[in-house]
Amino acid sequence: FALPAFCVEPATVATEPSIYRQPQRYTPASDDTPSSTRLGHLCREGPLGPEDLALFWLASAWKGFEGRDDLPRLRVNGVRALQLSPCVVRLSEYQDFLDRVWTEGLTVVVELPAHLFLLEHGGCLTPVGDEVGGDCYDTVRRLSRKLLASDLTRDGMYHSAVEMVMLARDMDAIAGDALGFTALLSAWDGLLDAEHEMGIQPGTVGIAALLSGAETSSRDPASCYHLRAPAACLRQHTLRAFWSQANLTPGWARPIAGQGLVRRGLQYVMEPSGRRGAVKGTYVAHNDLGATMASRWVHTFEATSSVEEVVDTLRSFYEFISPALPPRRESAALLDVLRRLPA
Repeated sequence: FALPAFCVEPATVATEPSIYRQPQRYTPASDDTPSSTRLGHLCREGPLGPEDLALFWLASAWKGFEGRDDLPRLRVNGVRALQLSPCVVRLSEYQDFLDRVWTEGLTVVVELPAHLFLLEHGGCLTPVGDEVGGDCYDTVRRLSRKLLASDLTRDGMYHSAVEMVMLARDMDAIAGDALGFTALLSAWDGLLDAEHEMGIQPGTVGIAALLSGAETSSRDPASCYHLRAPAACLRQHTLRAFWSQANLTPGWARPIAGQGLVRRGLQYVMEPSGRRGAVKGTYVAHNDLGATMASRWVHTFEATSSVEEVVDTLRSFYEFISPALPPRRESAALLDVLRRLPA
């Protein structure tokens, strides 16, 4: 006796633009089931190991943010509220993990491993000889090529569950604005080149870095603060300062200090001590980071940031950048980052 065709359980779930395998669903519970438990064994606890290529954050919209009733005001201004739960995923299980994330109605933020940057792990912030630290291009490009060759991508596209790539968190607090920005810009440059070399089309996948002072802005009465770049002054505005460095002319488009056409890297000057040092804001990117910031960058803010801080920061940012660009729909996110997995 054969079952009618309509009774046979399908083996795949058809979605555009790819076909995803139907994962075994978790036991139905309530709407409050923590996102991480819905992934079962695919979402592990603990720190990243040396073989792990990324930390995955399960992104659940409009969860968390206990006691806040002002999220609709942020939504009106293009800022989404996301609760992030960390997952350590085995490389061999990337496809199962991402397929399951997608069918569970979640997305993921892919964060590069912190050890790529940190001094205590010999990361790219570490000075080597006469070289100051902070040029993370080679380190990030090398790891990104491995990551993009995994099941994070398929047929030249990111998996549909991928929301954005997080370069790093709190880099401005860890290394200071000057060195931290250099690390982020060079890491961003390395990621873009890895995408180009691997033939990956970014689609809607954003790029972000969670800056500890992202909501910092100034209500400076000085008239120069209220002008558009380049005539305006930055004052204490983290996003203005970051944009100003990202918007430098890329190396392929200008010669530098008689060195011919420099592709990328740090420009150096000699310090009084005789040691070579990098001038703040002198990382020359291979790619046009300014254009990428306009099309892919996601401004991220800690969950403790108030509506007034976020809106004022974004307004003064868009009033500053040149050429003037209208804010993209959903170009910013308020992140409720769970530092450990729920019990």
